[in-house]
Parts: sequence; C-alpha cells; structure tokens
Amino acid sequence: DQNLVQQLPPILEKLDAKKIPVVTVDTRPDSGKVYMVVRADNRAYGEKACQFLGTKLNGAGKVVMLEGGLDTINGRDRTEAFNECMTAHFPKIKVFGEPTNWDGATAAQKLQTDLTANPDIKGVYMQSSFALAGTLQVLKQKGLLLPADDPKHVFVVSNDGIPEELKETIFYPLVTGKPTGTGLGLTIAQDLVGRHGGLIEFTSQPGRTVFQLRLPVATSNGHSGHSAGRG
Repeated sequence: DQNLVQQLPPILEKLDAKKIPVVTVDTRPDSGKVYMVVRADNRAYGEKACQFLGTKLNGAGKVVMLEGGLDTINGRDRTEAFNECMTAHFPKIKVFGEPTNWDGATAAQKLQTDLTANPDIKGVYMQSSFALAGTLQVLKQKGLLLPADDPKHVFVVSNDGIPEELKETIFYPLVTGKPTGTGLGLTIAQDLVGRHGGLIEFTSQPGRTVFQLRLPVATSNGHSGHSAGRG
C-alpha cells in the first residue's frame, strides 16, 4: 500500500524520538529507523532460483523472471540477486524481466506474450506463488506442460507463499507443496490445537505467510477466553 509506505517514515521518526523500539517482520522500510528487522534472505531466494535454472538449462537459453514488485525490498532483492547471478555465472542465458506488482493475471499475460515471441524459452522464475496458477495455465495452453525429460519441458521455480489451489486443503493429511514434504505437519498441529479447544488459522500473500494460534486461557473469574499467538 503506497499510502502506508509514505506515512511510515514520519511515524518511525516520532517513535524513535520517544525511544520506542520498532521491529519489522518479513520486510523493512526504505527510510526511517527501526530497532530490528526479522526477514528471510531474499537475495538468497533470487540466487538459488538462478542456480537452479542455470543448471537445468546447461548454462544457455532463455528464461522469464516474473518479478513481484520493485517498489518492495523483497522484490528488489530477489530481482537484483537473480540478475547478478545470471550475469556472473550464466552469461549465455537471456533473462526477460517482467514487473507484475505481485499480480497473478499480469504475470500470466506477460508470460504468454514472452512465450509467443520466444517459443524457445525454457525456464520461468516466479518470485512468489502468486503466479503459479496462471503460469501452469499458460504452459498448458502452449503445450509445454510436459514431463521434465521431454525436450519441450519448461522448468519453473518459485519462492514462498501458499499456492491458491492449496489454501482450502492445506490442513488435510498428505497435502503439501514441497517436493520432499509429508503433508502431515499442519494436520498434526491442527489436531493438537483442537484437542485443547483452540484454533489454528493462516493468511498468505506474496512474500508472507502468517499462522495464528488461538488457545483458551483461564481468567481470574474462572471464565476462559482465547489467547492469540503468531508464527
């Protein structure tokens, strides 16, 4: 939200003047002082995506990078690291960088345009799972959703978030978005929380997934309420 971005620096200045520490999670403001930033190494995301595609393409070919948003630190870090890695280690790979502002429909449209103009594209880097459904649909329409050993196969790599198509079933047994996952962790967590009369919920958006636990706590008058915690 651009309004929030503009409002944040003066708010941080006021809090700093009153010696109130501010901790940001998953991102950091471009200006203003904060006490601590807790976030993933987004540059590592971009570099690992580069190494994956560069290796799969044997160092030569064309790839599309569906950028999240260059107005966010996470989007910039992933984009810059991916481009720097490609330049340094895979100079024979041409990268088509496509800004999408974390919008799945925009990502699908730009990928379709790139594939029409460059049918020999062999890799797609999605900076988050916001683009997954559209990417798979475009590849299917182009006849490119094929097994990895097929010469026409297009390699796809993504970062974080929970895909839209998994949100309704994420707590079901054996449902996972990870190649080596068992799909049991959240099922067990939900069962344990439920046995204590609690709830486990989540929200997911590009670059950030938050799980919230609500557990009943006893109060001084003997009644119970819910205490929320995030992870």
